[in-house]
Amino acid sequence: MNRETRHERQDVYERMLFEHVVEPWFPRCVDHDRGGFLSGFDAAWNLVDDGSKLLEFQARQTLAAAELAIAYPALTVARDAARHGMACLRDQLWDHEYGGWYLRLDPDGVGGGKHLHGMAYAVSACLAVHCMDGDTDALRLTHAAIDWIDTHAHDDRHGGYHAVLRRDGQPVRPGDDDAPATDHIGTPVGTKEMNVHGDLLEAVSAAYTVTGDQRYRRRVEELVGIVLHAADVEDGWFVHDYDRSWRRASRRVRPPTIMQNASRLLEARAILGEEHKLEAAAFRLFGSAMTSGWSEPCAAVLEENDAGRSPDDCPQPEFSWWSQFEALKIVEYLYRLTPDDARLATLRRRIARTIQADFVDARHRGLFSASGRAVNGCDAEDRPDWRGDRTRKGHDWKDASHDVRVLLRLVALDGCLDAVDPLVPRIDRPLPTWWPRASSGGYQYRIEGRAAPEGVL
Repeated sequence: MNRETRHERQDVYERMLFEHVVEPWFPRCVDHDRGGFLSGFDAAWNLVDDGSKLLEFQARQTLAAAELAIAYPALTVARDAARHGMACLRDQLWDHEYGGWYLRLDPDGVGGGKHLHGMAYAVSACLAVHCMDGDTDALRLTHAAIDWIDTHAHDDRHGGYHAVLRRDGQPVRPGDDDAPATDHIGTPVGTKEMNVHGDLLEAVSAAYTVTGDQRYRRRVEELVGIVLHAADVEDGWFVHDYDRSWRRASRRVRPPTIMQNASRLLEARAILGEEHKLEAAAFRLFGSAMTSGWSEPCAAVLEENDAGRSPDDCPQPEFSWWSQFEALKIVEYLYRLTPDDARLATLRRRIARTIQADFVDARHRGLFSASGRAVNGCDAEDRPDWRGDRTRKGHDWKDASHDVRVLLRLVALDGCLDAVDPLVPRIDRPLPTWWPRASSGGYQYRIEGRAAPEGVL
């Protein structure tokens, strides 16, 4: 791989990061009245927020801000935002009576429900804030949260975790009088799924990397084993849902989650070793995700499909922004392992161009939740609700974390994958000189969009 071209590509990723993520989000999203972050923004960045606080959004926005501040220590707007988000996680969303984080705060600040999906990201956020400035409260909360999760949610018989919990930490089981059919992320209650367990793998991998606590390493081993078990199937379909004893419970596949977990296996090499085993599994997961999720005419990755069905036969295809970013990351990771693979080089260019063409808003800045052009191109334009929040820049499930975390890691990559681990690296260069807030502190400044140099993406 040509070093000059690689550095040019890193510059393109960095420009996207600052123009379309840092600039529009921070400090616009900081909620000075209620604490935490505002999540609701329309396509033009007008506020459409209802005042509630979903743990996933608050944790992921805190995580994104802290990782930005770690990578770019001079980026004070990110450091301030991370501290602000940490205060919300510590003082408002944490249940000071029973422990654990609430799933959501209503507009009056009253908490309700508990779920491991948001808790996994909250653990990662606390660790990132601690790494950012040595915050001991953040580290103490990390330990308290992991202990609470292990005590209340771990399945000591079958392995893995129960995701849906009552306030006192008791798991909600199918058939309970108060049990909903599905949880807030659409998973049948009582099911174990790969989204939550992949997020927990990332959280405890970071916890072990920061603390060296052997309890966390044992959890990394267990969670990596769960991912490898799910991937070790003869038919090649990495399904999403499992019953309590880890038998398949559906035919649902989520290609971007598969790709995300493939990246996490590569990042776990720094903890477990077993490089050949984890790299082989990452390639296997990637192949499964491409088979079930890659739409050739759209040059994009589907968010969800059924095992055995061609992506182009999906009746209601969805192409989300985060799916393309997670695809771009794993392709870049794998390309570093096999730099002579021309197929990966071509795929990387196509995904990057899809992001720039279909998701980047050159007028108002930022990234659309989903691609209108890709959806229309796949004959899904008649869906009555697809424009309801697809063009929005922010909502409960559209934060800055996927874009920030992927782009930071791609900016930091320098030719090989040897240094990749669960923690974001410090980027050894100053803030971009073309970015106005690097020197002026301006907020409303807008930069005219520029195309990447020919052949870079």
